[in-house]
Amino acid sequence: MEHTVITKSDSIFYIDMGNGLVKLLNEELTKRNLSNRDAAKAIGISHPTLGIVLSGEQPSFETCQKLSKFLRVPLVSILSLAGLLPKVPEATAEEEQLLYLFRQMTPDQRRDVLEYADFKSGK
Repeated sequence: MEHTVITKSDSIFYIDMGNGLVKLLNEELTKRNLSNRDAAKAIGISHPTLGIVLSGEQPSFETCQKLSKFLRVPLVSILSLAGLLPKVPEATAEEEQLLYLFRQMTPDQRRDVLEYADFKSGK
């Protein structure tokens, strides 16, 4: 199991990069250039709770809900990655994420996405 040490904040977290949820969360924190304390605040969890999640331990349902909003990933996908639900096949996870994002769009954005999908599919 691969581990990475993160030291952006004044604490050291050992990150389990073999865990899908941890990998997804770590990539997002890196992309947003957030310290662990800032990330915990943005997610709505405590700094120690973030450390628990990043170490690969199973988060609570409530933490998964907050991670879902922060990561903009369907809750079912987060629960699956966290081990609270059975693993979701990759194709299904991608479909769920598309539906999740689509449902958050305005009607104009939805129309644009559908037009783009028609274009990309060669219709």
